[in-house]
Amino acid sequence: VMNGSDIWLVDLARAIPTRLASTFSNEANVVWLSDGHRIAFSSNKSGRAEIYIAGADSTGEPEMVATTDAQFKTVWDVSDDGRTLVFGAVGDTTSWDLWILPIEEGGKPRPYAPGPGSEEQARISPDGRWLAYVSSESGQPEVHVQSFPAPGRKVRISVDGGGAPLWTQGGKELLYGRGNTIMSVMMGGGGADLEPGTARPLLTLPDGTTGGDTSPDGERFLVSAGPEAQRDIRVILNWTNLLKQ
Repeated sequence: VMNGSDIWLVDLARAIPTRLASTFSNEANVVWLSDGHRIAFSSNKSGRAEIYIAGADSTGEPEMVATTDAQFKTVWDVSDDGRTLVFGAVGDTTSWDLWILPIEEGGKPRPYAPGPGSEEQARISPDGRWLAYVSSESGQPEVHVQSFPAPGRKVRISVDGGGAPLWTQGGKELLYGRGNTIMSVMMGGGGADLEPGTARPLLTLPDGTTGGDTSPDGERFLVSAGPEAQRDIRVILNWTNLLKQ
Protein backbone atom coordinates (compact mmCIF):
# COMPACT_ATOMS: atom_id res chain seq x y z
CA VAL A 1 0.00 0.00 0.00
CA MET A 2 1.34 3.45 -0.92
CA ASN A 3 0.74 6.14 1.71
CA GLY A 4 2.21 9.41 0.56
CA SER A 5 5.82 8.52 -0.25
CA ASP A 6 6.07 5.42 1.96
CA ILE A 7 5.35 1.73 1.33
CA TRP A 8 3.23 -0.11 3.87
CA LEU A 9 2.53 -3.85 4.03
CA VAL A 10 -0.83 -4.76 5.56
CA ASP A 11 -1.53 -8.10 7.22
CA LEU A 12 -5.13 -8.52 6.05
CA ALA A 13 -5.89 -11.30 8.55
CA ARG A 14 -4.94 -9.12 11.52
CA ALA A 15 -5.36 -5.64 9.95
CA ILE A 16 -1.87 -4.64 11.06
CA PRO A 17 0.18 -2.27 8.83
CA THR A 18 3.98 -2.34 8.76
CA ARG A 19 6.10 0.31 7.08
CA LEU A 20 8.67 -1.01 4.60
CA ALA A 21 11.93 0.83 3.94
CA SER A 22 10.93 3.76 6.14
CA THR A 23 14.31 5.46 5.70
CA PHE A 24 13.78 6.01 1.99
CA SER A 25 12.91 9.48 0.77
CA ASN A 26 10.29 8.79 -1.88
CA GLU A 27 9.02 5.42 -3.09
CA ALA A 28 6.65 4.67 -5.96
CA ASN A 29 5.21 2.03 -8.30
CA VAL A 30 5.28 -1.10 -6.18
CA VAL A 31 5.15 -4.45 -8.04
CA TRP A 32 4.99 -7.91 -6.46
CA LEU A 33 7.34 -10.58 -7.78
CA SER A 34 5.78 -13.94 -8.65
CA ASP A 35 7.26 -15.70 -5.59
CA GLY A 36 5.04 -13.55 -3.37
CA HIS A 37 7.97 -12.82 -1.05
CA ARG A 38 9.60 -9.86 -2.78
CA ILE A 39 8.57 -6.53 -4.23
CA ALA A 40 10.17 -4.20 -6.75
CA PHE A 41 9.79 -0.44 -6.52
CA SER A 42 11.51 2.83 -7.36
CA SER A 43 13.10 5.16 -4.80
CA ASN A 44 15.25 8.28 -4.81
CA LYS A 45 17.25 7.24 -1.74
CA SER A 46 20.53 7.68 -3.63
CA GLY A 47 19.64 11.17 -4.84
CA ARG A 48 18.07 10.05 -8.08
CA ALA A 49 15.38 7.52 -8.95
CA GLU A 50 16.62 3.92 -8.87
CA ILE A 51 14.92 0.53 -8.80
CA TYR A 52 15.10 -1.72 -5.74
CA ILE A 53 14.01 -5.24 -4.81
CA ALA A 54 13.13 -5.96 -1.20
CA GLY A 55 11.80 -8.84 0.86
CA ALA A 56 8.18 -8.43 1.87
CA ASP A 57 9.03 -9.56 5.42
CA SER A 58 10.88 -6.25 5.96
CA THR A 59 14.10 -8.09 6.87
CA GLY A 60 17.37 -6.99 5.32
CA GLU A 61 18.11 -3.94 3.24
CA PRO A 62 16.46 -3.48 -0.17
CA GLU A 63 18.94 -4.14 -2.99
CA MET A 64 19.37 -1.66 -5.82
CA VAL A 65 19.07 -3.17 -9.30
CA ALA A 66 21.60 -1.98 -11.86
CA THR A 67 19.73 -0.36 -14.75
CA THR A 68 20.75 2.80 -16.65
CA ASP A 69 22.32 6.17 -15.91
CA ALA A 70 19.03 8.00 -16.54
CA GLN A 71 18.10 10.50 -13.86
CA PHE A 72 14.50 9.30 -13.63
CA LYS A 73 13.42 5.65 -13.61
CA THR A 74 10.35 3.75 -12.49
CA VAL A 75 9.38 0.07 -12.36
CA TRP A 76 6.32 -0.98 -14.36
CA ASP A 77 5.97 -4.75 -14.15
CA VAL A 78 7.66 -8.10 -13.56
CA SER A 79 6.84 -11.19 -15.64
CA ASP A 80 4.90 -14.02 -13.99
CA ASP A 81 7.95 -16.27 -14.11
CA GLY A 82 9.90 -13.64 -12.17
CA ARG A 83 12.68 -13.46 -14.74
CA THR A 84 12.04 -10.17 -16.52
CA LEU A 85 11.48 -6.66 -15.21
CA VAL A 86 10.07 -3.83 -17.33
CA PHE A 87 11.00 -0.32 -16.29
CA GLY A 88 10.71 3.20 -17.63
CA ALA A 89 13.53 5.71 -18.00
CA VAL A 90 13.77 9.32 -19.14
CA GLY A 91 16.80 10.04 -21.32
CA ASP A 92 18.66 13.30 -21.82
CA THR A 93 16.82 14.04 -25.07
CA THR A 94 13.80 11.71 -24.81
CA SER A 95 10.62 11.33 -22.79
CA TRP A 96 9.68 8.09 -21.00
CA ASP A 97 11.02 4.98 -22.76
CA LEU A 98 10.49 1.31 -21.95
CA TRP A 99 13.42 -0.90 -20.98
CA ILE A 100 13.74 -4.63 -20.21
CA LEU A 101 15.99 -6.07 -17.51
CA PRO A 102 16.56 -9.83 -16.95
CA ILE A 103 16.39 -10.38 -13.15
CA GLU A 104 19.45 -12.53 -12.83
CA GLU A 105 23.05 -12.00 -11.89
CA GLY A 106 24.76 -10.17 -14.72
CA GLY A 107 21.49 -9.32 -16.50
CA LYS A 108 21.92 -6.32 -18.79
CA PRO A 109 19.13 -3.79 -19.46
CA ARG A 110 18.11 -3.20 -23.06
CA PRO A 111 15.71 -0.72 -24.66
CA TYR A 112 12.32 -2.07 -25.68
CA ALA A 113 10.36 0.96 -26.94
CA PRO A 114 12.65 4.01 -27.28
CA GLY A 115 10.15 6.46 -28.80
CA PRO A 116 9.30 8.56 -30.72
CA GLY A 117 6.61 9.45 -28.15
CA SER A 118 6.36 8.72 -24.46
CA GLU A 119 5.93 5.02 -23.62
CA GLU A 120 4.84 4.06 -20.10
CA GLN A 121 2.37 2.13 -17.88
CA ALA A 122 3.56 -1.24 -19.21
CA ARG A 123 1.96 -4.55 -18.17
CA ILE A 124 3.15 -8.00 -19.23
CA SER A 125 0.54 -10.55 -20.31
CA PRO A 126 0.16 -13.63 -18.05
CA ASP A 127 1.70 -15.90 -20.71
CA GLY A 128 4.66 -13.53 -21.11
CA ARG A 129 4.17 -13.15 -24.88
CA TRP A 130 2.78 -9.61 -25.01
CA LEU A 131 3.34 -6.21 -23.47
CA ALA A 132 0.49 -3.71 -23.11
CA TYR A 133 1.57 -0.11 -22.67
CA VAL A 134 0.58 3.49 -23.29
CA SER A 135 2.23 5.47 -26.08
CA SER A 136 1.77 9.10 -27.12
CA GLU A 137 3.29 8.62 -30.57
CA SER A 138 -0.05 9.54 -32.22
CA GLY A 139 -0.26 12.85 -30.33
CA GLN A 140 -2.37 11.57 -27.43
CA PRO A 141 -2.04 8.63 -25.03
CA GLU A 142 -3.23 5.37 -26.62
CA VAL A 143 -2.99 1.76 -25.46
CA HIS A 144 -0.91 -0.58 -27.61
CA VAL A 145 0.03 -4.26 -27.37
CA GLN A 146 3.32 -5.51 -28.77
CA SER A 147 5.09 -8.88 -28.82
CA PHE A 148 7.35 -9.54 -25.82
CA PRO A 149 10.14 -9.81 -24.80
CA ALA A 150 11.39 -8.94 -28.28
CA PRO A 151 9.44 -6.07 -29.90
CA GLY A 152 7.77 -7.00 -33.17
CA ARG A 153 4.11 -7.21 -34.03
CA LYS A 154 2.32 -4.16 -32.64
CA VAL A 155 -1.45 -3.57 -32.36
CA ARG A 156 -3.24 -0.43 -31.23
CA ILE A 157 -6.01 -1.25 -28.75
CA SER A 158 -7.70 2.00 -27.67
CA VAL A 159 -9.90 4.01 -30.02
CA ASP A 160 -9.94 7.58 -28.73
CA GLY A 161 -7.37 7.81 -25.97
CA GLY A 162 -6.64 5.44 -23.13
CA GLY A 163 -4.34 4.55 -20.28
CA ALA A 164 -3.54 2.19 -17.39
CA PRO A 165 -3.92 -1.18 -19.21
CA LEU A 166 -4.62 -4.31 -17.14
CA TRP A 167 -4.67 -7.95 -18.24
CA THR A 168 -7.38 -10.19 -16.83
CA GLN A 169 -8.99 -13.61 -17.35
CA GLY A 170 -5.59 -15.17 -17.89
CA GLY A 171 -4.77 -12.75 -20.69
CA LYS A 172 -8.06 -13.19 -22.57
CA GLU A 173 -9.20 -9.66 -21.73
CA LEU A 174 -7.46 -6.29 -21.59
CA LEU A 175 -8.92 -3.42 -19.59
CA TYR A 176 -7.91 0.21 -19.89
CA GLY A 177 -9.15 3.56 -18.67
CA ARG A 178 -10.67 6.35 -20.74
CA GLY A 179 -11.68 9.19 -18.47
CA ASN A 180 -13.85 7.69 -15.73
CA THR A 181 -14.81 4.72 -17.91
CA ILE A 182 -13.15 1.32 -17.81
CA MET A 183 -13.01 -0.16 -21.30
CA SER A 184 -12.84 -3.89 -22.05
CA VAL A 185 -11.26 -5.58 -25.08
CA MET A 186 -11.42 -9.33 -25.53
CA MET A 187 -8.11 -10.70 -26.81
CA GLY A 188 -8.90 -13.53 -29.22
CA GLY A 189 -6.49 -15.98 -30.75
CA GLY A 190 -3.44 -16.53 -28.62
CA GLY A 191 0.28 -16.91 -28.88
CA ALA A 192 1.54 -15.16 -31.99
CA ASP A 193 -1.99 -14.90 -33.41
CA LEU A 194 -3.45 -12.51 -30.84
CA GLU A 195 -6.46 -10.71 -32.29
CA PRO A 196 -8.08 -7.94 -30.21
CA GLY A 197 -11.84 -7.42 -30.34
CA THR A 198 -13.79 -4.16 -30.26
CA ALA A 199 -13.39 -1.93 -27.22
CA ARG A 200 -16.60 -1.64 -25.18
CA PRO A 201 -17.45 0.24 -21.97
CA LEU A 202 -17.37 -2.04 -18.93
CA LEU A 203 -18.13 0.30 -16.02
CA THR A 204 -17.96 3.95 -14.98
CA LEU A 205 -16.07 4.90 -11.84
CA PRO A 206 -17.17 7.71 -9.51
CA ASP A 207 -15.17 10.93 -9.42
CA GLY A 208 -12.14 10.91 -7.15
CA THR A 209 -11.07 7.30 -7.72
CA THR A 210 -7.41 6.58 -8.47
CA GLY A 211 -5.39 3.56 -9.48
CA GLY A 212 -7.03 0.21 -10.07
CA ASP A 213 -6.42 -3.51 -10.37
CA THR A 214 -8.42 -6.66 -10.96
CA SER A 215 -8.70 -10.04 -9.32
CA PRO A 216 -7.10 -12.87 -11.34
CA ASP A 217 -10.50 -14.11 -12.50
CA GLY A 218 -11.46 -10.64 -13.73
CA GLU A 219 -14.66 -10.60 -11.70
CA ARG A 220 -13.67 -7.85 -9.25
CA PHE A 221 -12.14 -4.43 -9.77
CA LEU A 222 -10.34 -2.60 -6.97
CA VAL A 223 -9.77 1.16 -6.90
CA SER A 224 -8.73 3.71 -4.32
CA ALA A 225 -11.40 6.28 -3.49
CA GLY A 226 -11.31 9.18 -1.08
CA PRO A 227 -14.27 10.42 0.94
CA GLU A 228 -16.91 12.27 -1.01
CA ALA A 229 -16.64 16.00 -0.78
CA GLN A 230 -19.11 17.55 1.66
CA ARG A 231 -21.32 19.97 -0.20
CA ASP A 232 -23.34 22.35 1.97
CA ILE A 233 -25.94 24.77 0.72
CA ARG A 234 -26.27 27.84 2.89
CA VAL A 235 -29.10 30.33 2.59
CA ILE A 236 -28.35 33.84 3.85
CA LEU A 237 -31.37 35.90 4.87
CA ASN A 238 -31.44 39.70 4.86
CA TRP A 239 -28.19 39.77 2.92
CA THR A 240 -28.86 43.34 1.80
CA ASN A 241 -28.46 44.50 5.40
CA LEU A 242 -25.03 42.89 5.50
CA LEU A 243 -23.92 45.11 2.65
CA LYS A 244 -24.67 48.21 4.72
CA GLN A 245 -22.38 47.16 7.58
